[in-house]
Amino acid sequence: MNLFHDTNSIIAYCFINDSWNKRAEIVFERYPSHYTSNRVIDEFREKEEEIIEEFHSKISEFSEKIRGSNKNVFYVDDRTRLPRKADRSIQGFVREVLELIEFPKSREELADLFMDLYIYFLKVKNERFDELIESVLKIHSRDMEYPELEEKLKEIGIHNGKRDRGILLDAHDLAVTSSISVCFVTTDDYICEENKQKVLDLLQLIEIIDLRYMM
Repeated sequence: MNLFHDTNSIIAYCFINDSWNKRAEIVFERYPSHYTSNRVIDEFREKEEEIIEEFHSKISEFSEKIRGSNKNVFYVDDRTRLPRKADRSIQGFVREVLELIEFPKSREELADLFMDLYIYFLKVKNERFDELIESVLKIHSRDMEYPELEEKLKEIGIHNGKRDRGILLDAHDLAVTSSISVCFVTTDDYICEENKQKVLDLLQLIEIIDLRYMM
C-alpha cells in the first residue's frame, strides 16, 4: 500500500507532543511505502515554528507553576495531580512524561526537568524530520495543473487552494503519473469524513485514510 501523507500526518510523527504521535509512529513503522509532496514539506516548514513557539510557551508556563508551588518536594502520588497545572492541550503529554520520572523530585528539579524536555522536543523533531526526508519519504513534485479538478474540489467545499486542494491534487498526480495505487493519509475531518466520498469520486485515489484510526 502506497501512503501519501498530508501535512498533519508529518507533524504528528515529528512532534512528540502531538496527540497522534504514537499512531503516526506505528504507521511509519508498519507500512513500507511512504510519499508526500514538496507542497506538504513547504507547509510543514511554515507551521513548525508556530508549533515550537506554542509548545515552549505552554511548557514554560507549566514549569513556572511547579517552581512557584508551595510544595518543596513532589512524590509519586503527585503524578495524577500535576497534569492539571498544565494547559489542556499538553496535559496528555505531561501525563506520559510523569510516568517515566522517578520520584521524589524537588520543586526545582522537576521544573528544570520540564524545561530540559523542551530541548529534547526540538532534538527529536529535527531527527525525525531529517529521517523522513533522507530515507523514508519519496517526495513528489507536480508539474501538471488540473484546473477542472481544482474547480470541482472547490465546489464541494475544499477551500484552501494553495494547500488542501493543491495537496490533494499532488496525491492524484502521483497516482496518475506513476501508475500506482495511492491512499491519502490525513487527520483533516473535512477530507477524511465530511467530503471523503466526493473527493474519491473526483480523484484517482483508492482510499482516504484517517491517521487517527489507522492500524
